[in-house]
Amino acid sequence: MFHMSDDSSRRNFRVTYYDKVGCRSAISEKALVAILKDEVIEQKKLESFCIRFPVPASYRMLIWKILLNILPIHQQSHKFVMQQRKDQFDDLQRALVVMRKINDQTSPSETCLRMYLLETGELGLQFFSAPWHKFFCSIASAVNDMADCSVTAYWLSVYMYKFFNNVNYLKYNHEFIDVIVTTLKKENIKLFHHIETLHLIDNLPIVSWYKHAFAEVLHSDPLEKIWDVLLGQAPRILPYVAVQILLTHEIKLFQLDSLAKCLSLLNSVPYSHDLSDIIVSKSTDLWLRMEKIP
Repeated sequence: MFHMSDDSSRRNFRVTYYDKVGCRSAISEKALVAILKDEVIEQKKLESFCIRFPVPASYRMLIWKILLNILPIHQQSHKFVMQQRKDQFDDLQRALVVMRKINDQTSPSETCLRMYLLETGELGLQFFSAPWHKFFCSIASAVNDMADCSVTAYWLSVYMYKFFNNVNYLKYNHEFIDVIVTTLKKENIKLFHHIETLHLIDNLPIVSWYKHAFAEVLHSDPLEKIWDVLLGQAPRILPYVAVQILLTHEIKLFQLDSLAKCLSLLNSVPYSHDLSDIIVSKSTDLWLRMEKIP
């Protein structure tokens, strides 16, 4: 049985109390400012913050840049490093325009991909699509909706792609399936039996869900909150998002009688902002409760 320490119990009581009186955002921002005031920022503290608290929107891009090593942990170097990043971005973009590899009609995600290919020396005279390009573009598409400028969008796209690719959430699929089954049985046993009969759990769209970290599945605005947690090194939030997607589609799933129809429903993406917001909010609550996050 899980037992909280006295300190953990008091901390959870305070968090619950602050939630009730509407002060948690102020408390979390105060904690974040305390982390960021140090000349040398501790990434582990930032990761822990991303798991325990909602990340303030005004700080998100800075936090992501530090956690992805786009910016160094030494604050005094931030301005210089970002200027170097901007100069490199400008050089890549200018070169692609001269080479006629991009133009005003090229999508932001495709532009990011071709810049990355040029940067890594993989952009030849002829453009050939590789399987990983779709993965990169799905990440870049979401990032371009989130970022505050094209320079930030490019570097976040590159480093977020590298991060997700290196972690490879697909390798956790067996563990994630166990989480989905256990949680769904607890939350809605009738729905579990229905989709189990249709063999849906073993055929979930795990590539777009896990490998792409729900990019182009959930609306980019609510999706930021899931990526906050993933950058905090807590991948087990992913199966809870999957569970909440199933719970959110409960009524429609009960009306379907085949695996193909269920997959067609789940693959009707991206979900709207409102639906995505509900999924993210409820899946985060589910994750915190089931994983007993202090």
